[in-house]
Amino acid sequence: MGFSVRTVAMITAGIRHRRDAMSVQVAIANLKRFLLGTYHGTSKRYLQDYLNEFCYRFNRRFWEAEIPNRLIRLCLQHRPVLNRGTVT
Repeated sequence: MGFSVRTVAMITAGIRHRRDAMSVQVAIANLKRFLLGTYHGTSKRYLQDYLNEFCYRFNRRFWEAEIPNRLIRLCLQHRPVLNRGTVT
């Protein structure tokens, strides 16, 4: 019995490893497409900024449906901004 348990654990770990490796490959491919498509290449000077933006967008890729509601909620919570030249 101990042998079959170890085999199952190894097979399950192998499947999980392949799935994780595939996810990493997809993320890298998306990063390359983002850099080549959006910015048409990069320079070393701004590379960290590009990577930061990619990570920000990647981590929020499933939040698209929530964006309008979040924007409305933030607008309602924020105090009004008054300009100095505005007559009230």
